[in-house]
Amino acid sequence: MGIRYSNEEQSIWVQVWADSAKKEYVCGQIIGHSDGLWGVLLTNGEYIDVPENQFRRMDLNMPKVHSPQAAVQ
Repeated sequence: MGIRYSNEEQSIWVQVWADSAKKEYVCGQIIGHSDGLWGVLLTNGEYIDVPENQFRRMDLNMPKVHSPQAAVQ
């Protein structure tokens, strides 16, 4: 059993920085917030509380590029 939205279009996916240099990150879904912290359910099943300045929203609606030629067009 997992935590899921009843409508997947409501999902907000984020990248959470795992280091202060902001080079390594983990991904997850926002599932709530309180007192300046955001609850994130990571893709590995772990839950973490994250301050807003430690993550960024992912845009999952970006067109996918499958080849270098498609990126040039």
